[in-house]
Amino acid sequence: MTDSPVSVTMSVNEKGSGRDLALLKEIDRHPERWQFSFADIDLDLFFQLGEREIRWELKMPADLLASFQTGHLAAQRMQAANYDHPAMIAVLGGSMNVLERIPKVTKQSGWLNPKERAGFEAAIERWEAACFASGFPVHYFSGGLDNSMRRICRWSRNYLMGEIELPRPKAESFQQYCMMGFPGVGSMKADDLIAGGWRLELIEGEPVKGVGAKTISRMRESIRR
Repeated sequence: MTDSPVSVTMSVNEKGSGRDLALLKEIDRHPERWQFSFADIDLDLFFQLGEREIRWELKMPADLLASFQTGHLAAQRMQAANYDHPAMIAVLGGSMNVLERIPKVTKQSGWLNPKERAGFEAAIERWEAACFASGFPVHYFSGGLDNSMRRICRWSRNYLMGEIELPRPKAESFQQYCMMGFPGVGSMKADDLIAGGWRLELIEGEPVKGVGAKTISRMRESIRR
């Protein structure tokens, strides 16, 4: 296994992002270690060696905020719960880089007062805690794209070679996933709550453009499971 190259697949959506060039630069340093390709995959990076696998979702600080606000990352977190191997979010910048990109308190940017902005910062921290609790942790990589991609490759290869272990997504059902989003609730407490009859129900709302009846039906069905 140690002589076999690691398969590295990058999402086709990453072409031209600059992250693709940083990854290829790292691969070119040790071409004998890697077998690279682009493909249409769930997250942005997929490493595989034998039966061991690891996935990464890559986010720039500004992208992280946008995905957080649109709910895209919440959907990816739920998707990661279906994996039986590690899945991580790599923020290509420090945590302060993310906070610096939250708009200042101005009417033009939509923040009415410092309390509202502070509430958004707290929501990000709660989301990070929920990701960690469900085994889809957020990692910050500073020092530029080249350095970040080098660390991601090294970390992934070390895991695939069996030199380190990493957490795996732990939600077994939609209800467990939701329960683990609350502070202090891990997988065992979530199971105890569910066994005790606790459930999170879908709140009815007004029709939303772009969300059809089939989508709503699938949402309700996932909650019943």
